[in-house]
Amino acid sequence: RYGIAPFVVSAYTHDMLAATKVAAIMSPNRNVPRDIYDLHDLAASMPEKLLGDMLELDVLQRWKNEVLPKVVGITFDQARDQLLPYIPPDLRGLITPAAWEDMTLAVVGRVEQWLADALLRPLA
Repeated sequence: RYGIAPFVVSAYTHDMLAATKVAAIMSPNRNVPRDIYDLHDLAASMPEKLLGDMLELDVLQRWKNEVLPKVVGITFDQARDQLLPYIPPDLRGLITPAAWEDMTLAVVGRVEQWLADALLRPLA
């Protein structure tokens, strides 16, 4: 009636977004400040079950051990060049080098906790 072909819209829960963002940030070929920004926003999510279902125990353990060096390797300079130009100006001004460091460490702590909790899941 409106002349528009039918289309499908996929919707994801915050937990699924968080799980996929963890997978993205831990990818060896990816070093993207947007992942830290997004994971910081998704901190209240609970993706542990999804992570446990998606990944083998050895991968969960390896990621848990590697999350700190992987995430802190994404620098404020990268965020300034690759992230800040694309977020609203009022938020852009809040992300200083010190705020970026705080955000990064908060994300490291949260991701480590999610992975630790996923490691404790009951085996099926």
